[in-house]
Amino acid sequence: MLFSYRPLVLIIILLTTGFWSSAAPPVEAAINPFPLYNDIKPNVKFWKIVYSRYSSRHGLLHDSKNLAVIYKVIDLYDPARHLNSVRRNRRLIKATKNKYRRLLLSLAQGRDTNSKAGRRILKLFGGSPKPAELRKAANNIRFQLCLKNRFKQGIIDSGQYLQTIKQIFRRQHLPTDLAYLPHVESSYNYKAYSKFGAAGIWQFIRATGRRYLTISYTVDERRDPLRSSRAAALFLKANYQKLNNWPLAITAYNHGARSMQRAQNKYGGYVAIINSYQNRRFGFASRNFYPEFLAAREIAKHYKKYFPNLIMRPLVKTEDVKLPAYINSAELADFLSLPLQSLKSLNPALRAPVWNGQKYIPAGYRLHLPTDIHLSADQIPASLYKKAQKRSRFYRVERGDTAGKIARRQRIKLQVLLDYNQLGRRATIYVGQNLKIPAPGDYRPKIKQRFAALKITKPVVRSIITASRSESTAKSSATINKPAPPPAPGPVTTPTPVPPLVHATKPAPTAQNKPASPANKPPPVREQTTRAQQPLIAMLPSHINGLEDNNILLRSPITSAAAEKPALEVPPKAVVSINPEVLTGNFEVEKVLTQNGHKIGIIQVEESETLGHYADWLQIRTQVIRNLNHISFRHRINTHDHIKIPLGKVGKDRFEELRYEFHKEIAEDFFAAYKITSVQSYQIKKGDNIWTICHEILDLPLWLMKEYNPSTNFENLHPGQRLNYPIVISLTPTP
Repeated sequence: MLFSYRPLVLIIILLTTGFWSSAAPPVEAAINPFPLYNDIKPNVKFWKIVYSRYSSRHGLLHDSKNLAVIYKVIDLYDPARHLNSVRRNRRLIKATKNKYRRLLLSLAQGRDTNSKAGRRILKLFGGSPKPAELRKAANNIRFQLCLKNRFKQGIIDSGQYLQTIKQIFRRQHLPTDLAYLPHVESSYNYKAYSKFGAAGIWQFIRATGRRYLTISYTVDERRDPLRSSRAAALFLKANYQKLNNWPLAITAYNHGARSMQRAQNKYGGYVAIINSYQNRRFGFASRNFYPEFLAAREIAKHYKKYFPNLIMRPLVKTEDVKLPAYINSAELADFLSLPLQSLKSLNPALRAPVWNGQKYIPAGYRLHLPTDIHLSADQIPASLYKKAQKRSRFYRVERGDTAGKIARRQRIKLQVLLDYNQLGRRATIYVGQNLKIPAPGDYRPKIKQRFAALKITKPVVRSIITASRSESTAKSSATINKPAPPPAPGPVTTPTPVPPLVHATKPAPTAQNKPASPANKPPPVREQTTRAQQPLIAMLPSHINGLEDNNILLRSPITSAAAEKPALEVPPKAVVSINPEVLTGNFEVEKVLTQNGHKIGIIQVEESETLGHYADWLQIRTQVIRNLNHISFRHRINTHDHIKIPLGKVGKDRFEELRYEFHKEIAEDFFAAYKITSVQSYQIKKGDNIWTICHEILDLPLWLMKEYNPSTNFENLHPGQRLNYPIVISLTPTP
């Protein structure tokens, strides 16, 4: 029998060169797109413990490189039962870490080898580890909060969207199991918002989200589970097309496709990368992202095995209507005979200003409505549509200003200005604040809304409003807020069985861990002045930002509205507290001039701003700004730099409005998700820089650190220097 080998050779060439696989889109039919490698089995087992065995009232103390080594399960203080639980837990975790660090170092020196604790530790490392291995492990102790309750709630909530999200991925010819990835990112909480500005169930940061979604002061589609899932499908598909490997594509979701491509080019496959790739940003989170996905996928797909009797929420079905013009959300809800809260829950992409009346629902927005409301845009009365969006107005406080002067200049009542900016009667305004100026009609709804939250009857509300209108001139107030800067983000050994977990019990209450008495609190910072120059410094009311300590002073006060006399500035060392309603920063165009017949503005760069932002607000290309300022692609603009911008296409007022809204959005989103409970001090150590301090040590955005250290040069930090930092806790209740 004659046999020709040429067709067979051709087929082999096509297969080995990847001709067919690269030409076709990634499909679910691919054999095992999510392999479980032996090298990451201990990691997957670790995350299954985190997600399904212990609640967030517990945490694991473990080795950050070898996740098979778990030292203790720490029982944490419950905030519902213990005062200062955050501080107590910090101390408990630190003390337990130090205990095991000392034990590991002692074992490395040949001591404690016969003690019960020592034998258990040695067994975790295979029985007879080398001293160098133990010394290294002493520096790799890490704490991981457990998440069983949150993961369980995430499975319940995912029922609203999971089926539809799988359909979205199926249409893109992607593995539908990718729909379980939000369990890793957000526990399927569409309200999730990170300290560094990642939002929604897919936790897109602003820069990535804008590639696929609308993100503005009125609309943030990252918070819409379905629209953000379409964006996630495109993003993951792009990662796969670059890397042609799902473990790497999923890791790239956390670490970035370009970085993973460089690692792939150097090391090859996934296992070689996680075992050998050394990069400052390729840390614990990136190295464990794929194992986390595998663990979450296993638990969520077989949730009845891990969470018996669990019932998922019913699937949410909606009909969309595209709005041809702007419209007031409350008026639309009235027309639909639909509670405003119901309309809000169906449209999480619409931001708070739309729901509180500061802004209209924007033209072109596709509104989600219940399936039993069959509505087309032309059925909405034309009288409800608005021709233009409400404008955002603000006033930047200057030296010599008082709240009374500002109110008169803006032709509004003083009480309106104070209430609109949530300024307390005893607080002060100060230089650099940007006070919101309400549009006509915005004041009354805000007053009613405030007292409605307290469930006060209408007659009482009327009497309070009447009293407030006749009230004598109040003092002005404020704290500050600035925008958030761009954020950033161990090898694994052969799998060994996880040993029985040892619980660390909470220490009994002692005089050392009891809540600090008022007498133990640090005294407030005082200012040395003459009697004729007494500064008007007022304590911040404790209900603002959830502050428990009233001994926090405002900085740079100007004056009270009653006295209307300039006051001295508080020394830079004074601790700052932040009012999320009031921003600081220079968002104005400082100077307008004519250059070659064109209007040019000069601005000062503020935190978090980039040339891309300016180009977006000005509706021009970034290169136009680069050419105007002779800035190369390698040059990076820095905060407080002065640059020129062209004002021919977008005028000065509109540019300032968009710029203000950008920073306001960041501040509002942060303080809608977090509150500040107290302020502490961090002493800079050798090797620290502001990036490591913010991202690796304190877990705080740079803009917030700058607010609490207004006079600090973050480019020139030195060991021994102290920085104030806030203790930030989430406002999202633990299930």
